[in-house]
Amino acid sequence: MAYDRRSKLLAAAKRQMRENDVEYTPPRKERVASTDEFCEGERSAWKSQRNMKHKVRRAVNQNIRNELTKNRLDRGSDWAGRDWAPMPEGTLVQFTKDHNFWNGTKISKNDVATVIREFETDGKRFVELLVGTSIETVSKGSIREL
Repeated sequence: MAYDRRSKLLAAAKRQMRENDVEYTPPRKERVASTDEFCEGERSAWKSQRNMKHKVRRAVNQNIRNELTKNRLDRGSDWAGRDWAPMPEGTLVQFTKDHNFWNGTKISKNDVATVIREFETDGKRFVELLVGTSIETVSKGSIREL
């Protein structure tokens, strides 16, 4: 059905071109090889410009990612960019999110605590903190050094 409509439209367009003495010129093609397998047509300036813009954007983004990764590896931080520099005893830290501990202690974001000791189990880093009068264990990713 759609094919019939398309062929009728093409026939009408050709008829109009003949009636108005308009010559149809197909796009110029460059012959690449002696065989007819592949021919290269002309690309519009708009499309070339768009492709170049996207190519440059991809290259810039890749360079930024490479630089960030290199800086992160030089600092010794993890994949999320958190710096896991050791925190000696007595370091003041600030919570980056709210915590509710099992003993009923509630800590809100931006509260300050003191580091007692730092340890690592199964690749996860934890810190024992003196919060008010209680000692709590939190993951190192939920605090930042002041």
